[in-house]
Amino acid sequence: MRPALGERLALAAAAVVLVLAGVFVAVGGPAKDSTEPIEVPTTTPLLSVPSNAPTITSAPTPAARATPPIKPVATSGVQPGKPTQPIAGKYVYDETDSGGESTSTLLITDNGGGRQTEQNSSGTIDNVQWTAAGKNDLQTTFHFVQGTVKCPWSPVLIDYRFPLHAGASWTERASCHPRAGDSIAVDAVAHVARSERLVVAGGPVDVWVVVVDGTLKLDIAGTSTTQKIHDEDHFSPDHGITVEEILDSVTTDASGTQTRDRLTRVVQNVAPGTSA
Repeated sequence: MRPALGERLALAAAAVVLVLAGVFVAVGGPAKDSTEPIEVPTTTPLLSVPSNAPTITSAPTPAARATPPIKPVATSGVQPGKPTQPIAGKYVYDETDSGGESTSTLLITDNGGGRQTEQNSSGTIDNVQWTAAGKNDLQTTFHFVQGTVKCPWSPVLIDYRFPLHAGASWTERASCHPRAGDSIAVDAVAHVARSERLVVAGGPVDVWVVVVDGTLKLDIAGTSTTQKIHDEDHFSPDHGITVEEILDSVTTDASGTQTRDRLTRVVQNVAPGTSA
């Protein structure tokens, strides 16, 4: 949504999370987590744009990309079924967004029993669990200069539902209370569009193309921010990681101002300690 939420929805949430940082400064820092459940609407999308909505402003697009999108090279040999849990270690990604080109990392740590910790370069940590039924995101922890915000998802956020096969679909609907009276909610639908074979880090990699459409809504200290996303995740079941991702987002802040962005990222290594 992603190393869990970090591969799809949390990447989109990066800009939104800045709102949390500012709010926590205003209210004196994050409070203890609340486990009170939140009811997430299921009949209407969390984000709707009225006919008189303000003009959307587009962030500038970088003139050049360090790493072009990966193109399919042949018919995929990927087999339906349960993917392999990724090997613990560091994975490196080339990224391009409205801010330009950069390199990010994903550090995966094994905790036993199918549980792993996934930490990205921004400090966001996802506690995930791999089971025969799928990969679930149990909790996301956001880190700011001002403090740490823990978001235990209720119910758990479904990252992937197994077995994966073309046409498979599932909902990604969960929420949390980082502090009393505040909420972070995810409401999305994912489906497996197709399989492909790509050349990644110099070798062939079979992937499932998982498409996610949804919203991320934050209500923090009376301030509401919503982000609508469309994500194309090229997930390698043999390696348990995303090898390429294209994430389009529209963020609406409390004033109604909307901003578009596109994030593209491509992995440099499909196993820890290796590179292209």
